[in-house]
Amino acid sequence: MILTFPALAALMALQTAASQPQDREHLQARFSITTGPAVYTSGDRVVLDDFRFGGAELRWMPDAVVEPMPATGGRFVEGVRIAATALDATGRAVRITLAAQADLLTFEFAGLAPSSTLALGARLRADGSSVRMRSGLAMSYEPAILHVAYGDPDAGSNVLYTPAFDRAILALPLGLGSIGRAQADGSRRVEWRVPTGPTGDLAGLSLELRSHASANESGMPKGSIRQVTRSAAASGWRTGPIYGDQITDIALAKELPAIAKKLAPFGLEYVQIDGGWQNPPPAMGSKPASAPRHWEAPPSAFASGLASQIRAIREHGLKAAVGLVPQTSGEPATAGALGEADLPAYLGAVLWNGASPEFAAQLERYVKPLAAAGADRFVLECQPAIYGAYENAAKQRSDLSAKESFVASLDAFRKAAGAAATLVCGWYGAAEPQNPRPVGAGLDRFDSLRLRKPADPNRTGFADAAETIGLVCRWNGLSFHGDPEAIRVGGKLTLDQARAWASLASLSGVELFIGDRVADLPEERIEILRRVLPTIPARTFYCPQEMTAPRVVKLWKDHGAETSLVAGYFGIDEAPTTIQQDPLDPVYGSLLDAEKYEFWSGRFIGRAPAHSFDAPLAVPPGACAVVAYREARETPFVISTSRHVSQGAADLKAERWDGAASVLSGESAVVGGDPYEIRVVLPHRGWRLINAAASDVKCESSQEGRLVRIGIRSERTRSVFWRVKLEEGKADAAAPLTIEEPQFDVKPGPVVRLRWKCARSPAGSFLMKRDGQLLASCVGTEFYDAGIMYNSSYEYEIAPVDDEGHEHSPVKIQVKTHQPQSVSLTTLPYSTKRMHSTAVRIHENFLQKPLTAQGKVIASGFGLLSPAFLDFSLRGLHGVFRADAAIDDIAEKRGSAQIRIEVDDRVVARTPVFRGGDPPVPIRARIPQGAKLLSVIVESAEDGQDYDFVDLLNPEIRPPRPGDASQPKK
Repeated sequence: MILTFPALAALMALQTAASQPQDREHLQARFSITTGPAVYTSGDRVVLDDFRFGGAELRWMPDAVVEPMPATGGRFVEGVRIAATALDATGRAVRITLAAQADLLTFEFAGLAPSSTLALGARLRADGSSVRMRSGLAMSYEPAILHVAYGDPDAGSNVLYTPAFDRAILALPLGLGSIGRAQADGSRRVEWRVPTGPTGDLAGLSLELRSHASANESGMPKGSIRQVTRSAAASGWRTGPIYGDQITDIALAKELPAIAKKLAPFGLEYVQIDGGWQNPPPAMGSKPASAPRHWEAPPSAFASGLASQIRAIREHGLKAAVGLVPQTSGEPATAGALGEADLPAYLGAVLWNGASPEFAAQLERYVKPLAAAGADRFVLECQPAIYGAYENAAKQRSDLSAKESFVASLDAFRKAAGAAATLVCGWYGAAEPQNPRPVGAGLDRFDSLRLRKPADPNRTGFADAAETIGLVCRWNGLSFHGDPEAIRVGGKLTLDQARAWASLASLSGVELFIGDRVADLPEERIEILRRVLPTIPARTFYCPQEMTAPRVVKLWKDHGAETSLVAGYFGIDEAPTTIQQDPLDPVYGSLLDAEKYEFWSGRFIGRAPAHSFDAPLAVPPGACAVVAYREARETPFVISTSRHVSQGAADLKAERWDGAASVLSGESAVVGGDPYEIRVVLPHRGWRLINAAASDVKCESSQEGRLVRIGIRSERTRSVFWRVKLEEGKADAAAPLTIEEPQFDVKPGPVVRLRWKCARSPAGSFLMKRDGQLLASCVGTEFYDAGIMYNSSYEYEIAPVDDEGHEHSPVKIQVKTHQPQSVSLTTLPYSTKRMHSTAVRIHENFLQKPLTAQGKVIASGFGLLSPAFLDFSLRGLHGVFRADAAIDDIAEKRGSAQIRIEVDDRVVARTPVFRGGDPPVPIRARIPQGAKLLSVIVESAEDGQDYDFVDLLNPEIRPPRPGDASQPKK
């Protein structure tokens, strides 16, 4: 049936004709010649109408066609398709096709302005249902702002809204979608902002509705859907990363007072005793004992038992968490003692079924006392070998179903631990959404998943943690977001790297567990932890380059009717980087004329020049900048606080400006003994500070140009009311700013490092140009440029910008980049896009030990596992490539491989096959002038990939010598 609407037709509507049970909600659609299409569910529990372009009303033409859509396997009821022509505010005719069926609303457009931005908006009213927007493109990632999703676990969800949350904004692969704040009538504006492309046609926009009934009808296991509505992710300290299986009551007795005193007041909740405290497992080949003695703590670890340590944790005012292996009564001490095929058979002999009374009694005996002692978080080390063991046992025993037994064991564990206990799947890699093994049926029993292995406290570890934070696992309607397992601020990390790692975890809202010895950490490292605890639950990711490595993480803050944000910019890559905000972001767009403050440097940036508001921010490798943005106003306001990297979201409870009295006042939650600072922005330089005061506590204040700092120190944790009296006068002209003592040096890469001084600039920023082109803005007085070539000349400009956005006279620096006598490949940026595995180790072998060949340790080189492909950008380098290749000694004289070298996809050198135990093989290749790409390709030889731990030793490029064939001919 097809219905057409004649000119000036009266209101007509078409609803799906299929008979529907009363307990199911499905999207339906209708059309009005005056108001256009409307989409709704039965009882109008969800209504989407008032469609607009760029905020302007659409005029609907009398040519609408409404037709039913047949039910399909994926959409289990009939739907409605509406095709109509609308005129936008400019009079352009746009053909819009809208389809509503079951739980999905999709759009197609024809006639849009080519290469422009579509701003499609609508009004959304929702009553208790879960709604999410998606682009129609698959994604491996969801925003951390929300912890609940209904529906297909494979769907690419980009923006998700539930009534419990007030706002969700996230960049889509096609553009950006947003759901705004609730209006007085409860409605919200939904908007898509999408580039139209060269043709003016567009498809792929959608909005999805899922209720319990429709989700179950569409194939989800009944009873498996539940909401995870944590207000914030858990935070704590873990024994595993630093103590491993050597944790003892003596070590805990040292750490607990330090944790309770230094970090608990700032939001740290848990002390987690990781797996490893248990008795050793039974010997290989022995008959497992009927009682799981492996669950008991040996006297050498905890002389008075594990329950006593849990009570000690509680006595220090902390919550207790325990890690253990619940599915077996024993596990091999070394997995390598058995072959991979034999391990499941061994474990299958000691598995237990949660439905069995015998093992339920063991849970009562071993788990219930831990819960009774106060443990309410259990991390279950559910290794993949255990899943395989269940499957193996199911094949051998007709009375055991692998999935049913696994799920029953988790249900029995939760019963013993208590219904309120938090269960964590603690084995990384076991949470794949497509995993058909028993874990798939049991993921909805967990409250949190560990998606990756622990990250080491070094530069590579920070990159690994960033990748993990960007991950998400969706299963049975639940969303689990990647946790970095344990953050580290000690070890080999610089202070900048430690700040970056901790800030990334905190602003991303993931579980934040610390893996350092708190009792031994220097005060400057403890201070980092204080500023990132606790995590703040409401935020979004924006990843301009890769979804799995967020370089920008945004936290939105609300100030009454205003919205401001904190943006964390992270230098995840080895090379220096500049990071650009999203120009399509509507909230960021409204903050272009914003005041800015950077947290870690304590620098008031102020406003940026109008022509460079969107200049990328320069962030050194491994470092970060955490910038608070708030729209510039004509009255004073708070831009930042010192309590937390969120700069107010964790502590600023109220703020009020009294124009008549010229007083800014507010309320802050402060931590006892912690110096607390409020940063207030003044509209112009004519304002001045009169005085400041706080309720019953010492208060100090000072003024630096347009910034007022209010210092408060309370002896106890409490809410403090504060006020600052200000006065407006005539603004004086700002003194000119000058760059002093500019200098530069060229590092391998090549990378130019510029440094300077600007003594009279306590606020503001700096603009960087190269050869007249704007590169970036800088918060500090140092800039790294990695976008250059060797054997080239450049002119840089550094211009100071004051906090009112006025640009002052620049200074120019001439730089020449000469090719050094030797450039190590380890200093060059490389790509692994062609690799099967992205694991590349610098200055260590594949197993993260020193590079070793024939007993000799080599300091410089790469550790790889064959096959491997590394592409290096030569960036002006030419001459001779030199290196040695060997199988690392960790292979124990096994393995074989060979390497070929390509320059611009042409083979220039190839090694013979080299084997474990052979001496290093020399590699020599000529690189002509003007070459762009050097590729190192490692291939396995006659015995396959096993033990092919290849070391590329001392790889370097040396300049050509006189008469060298790489020199250009005259």
